[in-house]
Amino acid sequence: MALFLAVAGLTGSLLAFYPELAHVAVPPVRVSQQPGMPTIDPFTLREMALALEPRGRIQYVALWQRPGEATLQGFEPRSELPGGDATVLPWLYQDPQTGHVVRRELPTEPETISPAGLLSLVYDLHWQLALGRVGCAQAGRWLFGMAAVLWTVDAFVGLILTLPPARKRVLVAGSQAPSLGRRWAASWKIKAPASTYRRQLDLHRAGGLLLWALLLVFAWSSVYFNLGDEVYRPVMTQLFPGMRTLDRQPTPDLSTPRPDPAMAWRDAYQVAQRLMAEQSRDQGWQVNAELMLSYEPRTGLFRYTGHSDRDVASDADQGATSLWFDATDGRLVGVSVPTGRNAGDTITSWIVALHRARWGGWAYKVLVCVVGLATAMLAFTGVYLWIRKRRARRLHATRQVAQSAMLARHRPSESGNP
Repeated sequence: MALFLAVAGLTGSLLAFYPELAHVAVPPVRVSQQPGMPTIDPFTLREMALALEPRGRIQYVALWQRPGEATLQGFEPRSELPGGDATVLPWLYQDPQTGHVVRRELPTEPETISPAGLLSLVYDLHWQLALGRVGCAQAGRWLFGMAAVLWTVDAFVGLILTLPPARKRVLVAGSQAPSLGRRWAASWKIKAPASTYRRQLDLHRAGGLLLWALLLVFAWSSVYFNLGDEVYRPVMTQLFPGMRTLDRQPTPDLSTPRPDPAMAWRDAYQVAQRLMAEQSRDQGWQVNAELMLSYEPRTGLFRYTGHSDRDVASDADQGATSLWFDATDGRLVGVSVPTGRNAGDTITSWIVALHRARWGGWAYKVLVCVVGLATAMLAFTGVYLWIRKRRARRLHATRQVAQSAMLARHRPSESGNP
């Protein structure tokens, strides 16, 4: 467990700044904005990109765009064409004011030696020990998931172990026994100067106490990411009946995927806006920004995502308020609102946002970085303390055996002779 926590903590301290690192590893394609010139609507941009690359499909429309950046169009190959499954299609970057392609490049493989490849490696190490790169992604997910389950249990066990033991003391007449709070206060402090063992003990105990709430958040959210269906949701639905499944397709996969939706994209957008307006009005929340309209061939559903006042994430482009509707008849299939509907969903939204540092700005990102380093420190000091205590137990057992042997040699015999 210490190995997994050390790797997750050290890589997580970097991933707290993932958007900033990704911005450096893969710089956005900049375009010069012409004053007074309007931007082309995203559906027209999509159609222009498809006309340039007839071998592919674009299964989404980005409705939110940063000023001064090109619009990225990512293609999926048309599998029905000869050799379509093996075709690698380039990404296109379009000027949102003119529609002209300003860059055309092939997708970067995550295994490449590059800033983007190194960042991808850190990410893979963080949640599955990069075992997916050797064909063992499921094993990595399960190993990290089980470590996260043990980490969650260990958070409560560790908290209990910091409590002072109940001791019976002979008190002087008129004196009072120290309160639990006064006796527990020692567990929150780091004594200086002290021996190496005492320093490691204080770091392990006080560090775990000071960051206990956040450590529990990271432990339980790690269970969600790795063993969501196997452990997290069964537990949470028992604790919070009526909990919905956040950020997931609400229907099973189709027996035969539908590569193209029956409904035109512009018509689907109008349906999405109408459904979102109805849901927000009926349930009392407000949409602040539109983010994306996408289509999933496996389910035959459109997904419309935005940022609402029920989102936990601070940035508008990190919204998770979504709805799904049938791509044939526009029937509403599911709605996902991060907070305010069920306590289980609200807790899940918060711990996910806290784990990914999507709340609280730079101050919280720095705190997450500190928690990552502290997690690695707790793993190392925990192993050190365990080894020292194990050696002490073995030494104590050896001494007891030696003392027993010595007593046996000097014990009077049954005949009474020494």
